[in-house]
Amino acid sequence: MLSILNVFIMTYRTRRLLFWLCIVFFAFAAIPLILYASGWRFVWKEKTLVRTGGLFIASFPSTETKIFVDDTLRKETSLISRSLFLGQLSPGIHQVRVAREGYHEWSKTIFVEPELVAELRAILVPQVPQAYQVLRDTSLTTVFYASKEETIVLQDTSKQWYRLDRESQTLVPMRPLNILPEKSEEDTRRGRRLSWDTHEVWVYWNDQYLPHYQTFEAQQILQTPYDIRSVAFYPRREAVLVALSNAVMVVELDGRGRRNITPLYKGKEPSFAVDASARVMYILDDGTLIHIPLQ
Repeated sequence: MLSILNVFIMTYRTRRLLFWLCIVFFAFAAIPLILYASGWRFVWKEKTLVRTGGLFIASFPSTETKIFVDDTLRKETSLISRSLFLGQLSPGIHQVRVAREGYHEWSKTIFVEPELVAELRAILVPQVPQAYQVLRDTSLTTVFYASKEETIVLQDTSKQWYRLDRESQTLVPMRPLNILPEKSEEDTRRGRRLSWDTHEVWVYWNDQYLPHYQTFEAQQILQTPYDIRSVAFYPRREAVLVALSNAVMVVELDGRGRRNITPLYKGKEPSFAVDASARVMYILDDGTLIHIPLQ
C-alpha cells in the first residue's frame, strides 16, 4: 500500500514538473514567434532587433515583366501572377527596377518603413509605340481637343478651323472658334486638376482623393527650360503627358525617390490632344497627324 502511494506521489510531482516545464518552454517559444509574426527580425550585422516592412509592386503592362529589388530578380510576372508582394524587408532605402522587352526600364528608390507596405505601380512606356498616320497636311499647325464636342479640332496656317471626321479620317471645315489652348485640365473622377504655363506643370488634388504616395494637395511635377506645348492626364494612369522640345514625355505623378520621365514619341515639334474615353492620343508633328493607342 505504501509503495503504491509513493508511486502516486512521484507521478503527481512529475506531472507538476512537466506542467511547469511546458509553461516555461511555451513562454520562451511564444515570445520569438510573436515577434516574428509582428514583423520583427534579428539583424546579425547590427546585432539588434528591427521591425520589417514590405513592398507591393505592380506594373502596366502587367505581364512578361521582370521585377528586381536591390538588383535581385524577385519575380517574372505572368497572366496568373501579375504583381509582387515582398515582406520581411529591412527598413530603409531599397532599389526597385521593372523591365520588359521592348519597353523603357522603370526604376525607383523607395524608403520602406517599419510595419508598413510601400505600394509601387510602374508605368512602362514602349520604346517604339504603335503609331498610325491619320493624314498629312503641311498647312496644319495646331491641334485642340474640344471636349464639349468630343472631337478633334485643328487649325492651319491661315487660321482656318477643321474638325476631324473620325469615320472617314478626313478634315471638315468649320466655323471659326473663339477658343484658346487651355492651361488646365480637370479629372473629376479622380479628384485632381492639372495646371501649367510655359515651363512648369502642377497637379492639385482634392483632399478626399489624395493618393497614398502624396503628402500635399499641390505638387509641381515638372520644371523645364523648354517651352511646353501640350499637357494632359494619362488616361487611367498615375501620370501626365507633356509635349516639349522635340518629344512627348510620360511624367509619373509619384515623386517618391525619383520621378520617372520617359519619352513616348520623338519628332520635331509635336503637340497633341488626348481622347481619354477611347484612350488614344493624337499627335500633330510637322504637318502629320498620327494617333497612338495609350495602354
